[in-house]
Amino acid sequence: MSAGKKASGGLTGRYVLCHTLRSPGKSLLCLALTVVFLLGLMLIRVSTVRSENELEHLYTTTEVKLEIIKSGAGNGSDGNGAVFRSTVDDLEDTGFIGHRYVEGLWKNAFLTRLDAQGKLVDKGRFSTGNVVLYGIEYPQEFFTLHNLRGEITYFEGWDESAFLQSREDWKGRNPASYWTWPVVIPQSLYEEFQMAEGDMLQVEIVEADPLSVDKKSYLTDLTVIGTHSCDTNAVLFPLLSLQGVNGVDLRYDQVILTIDPAKNRQLDEFRTMAADIIAGGGTVPLITIYWDQELRQAIAPMEQVISFMKALYPVTLALSFIVAAGIAVLLSLLSAKEAAILRVLGNSKMTCRVTLCLQTILPCIAGLVLGHLGAGAMAYLMLPAEQAAGLMIPALGRAGLYLLYTVLGAVGASAVMTSKNPLELLQVKE
Repeated sequence: MSAGKKASGGLTGRYVLCHTLRSPGKSLLCLALTVVFLLGLMLIRVSTVRSENELEHLYTTTEVKLEIIKSGAGNGSDGNGAVFRSTVDDLEDTGFIGHRYVEGLWKNAFLTRLDAQGKLVDKGRFSTGNVVLYGIEYPQEFFTLHNLRGEITYFEGWDESAFLQSREDWKGRNPASYWTWPVVIPQSLYEEFQMAEGDMLQVEIVEADPLSVDKKSYLTDLTVIGTHSCDTNAVLFPLLSLQGVNGVDLRYDQVILTIDPAKNRQLDEFRTMAADIIAGGGTVPLITIYWDQELRQAIAPMEQVISFMKALYPVTLALSFIVAAGIAVLLSLLSAKEAAILRVLGNSKMTCRVTLCLQTILPCIAGLVLGHLGAGAMAYLMLPAEQAAGLMIPALGRAGLYLLYTVLGAVGASAVMTSKNPLELLQVKE
């Protein structure tokens, strides 16, 4: 282009700068809208990720418990627990159970004192019936569940780990010359029997199956490993120990299973599996109670928020692109007189179009830079660095698309403007 009639690249740049300074409102509007949309879009994404993080935390830290109870009053058909041991084993085999609390129960047992050599000591004086035997794994949970206050005093060489150990573990600590099962008895019974450390007990249990014609009784010697001070006559066996003294398969009277929190998202799948396993899994019909209210009440509103955010994001994204193109068109239309003057001064249509486009695109680019920096700061302040970094690449893509729609709007509007006669443009009211 000639120096007298056509603006050079330097003149075009100076014109755009002067126009920006002369009409800062238009430039600031374009810049502000760009920053607002970029920050708004990032805020939606950050809020969604934060909500998902919190939801995941709730899923992986909230305990859900399954309690198996009898559907009617009373215990099993013989009063000694209703849930088959195989039922609990099958539930554990699903891989969903993180912790279990079970109680074996046997009623109406008969206890007699033995000396340290395993000989009866005045059976008439030192014996008692109607004793309830509990097989447990976690004594403190037993006390809490039954609202009992007290503690266990273990004899030398024994501690709470005995309730979770195997027969092989017990063998090396058995003070008797033959095999006996470990047991914890009430302190009151220990004193009533005038026992000393090292003395033993003999337990007699009777098979109480009402369908059995010949009642079978089982005699087993016990090693007393400690006493408890709770206000109850319960005799506490390690679960395996009670199974050992029992002549028939031990059944559970209490079953409380804690779902592995890592599997909480698959809770519905477990419900289906558990229903099939528990059906027919006891001596009487069984029902299940899932203690999951805390989890469900917490996750329901959180999932609604996440769904809303995910639905809002594409709408806001599309709106931002529409606004980007619309603002570019509007700013170009508001520059009708400038376009006419540039044409009258002899500038080509292409020069006019470039000039009109630049006065819209440059503020947009400035807004994109500021908006992207602000969005990045927001992400890194509100999220872990790894997650924040993962949001920055999509943010660059959004910025690129926003700029593309701005360019398309500016180019289209400037093409329409410069194709008109300069006199027509001078008559346009801004």
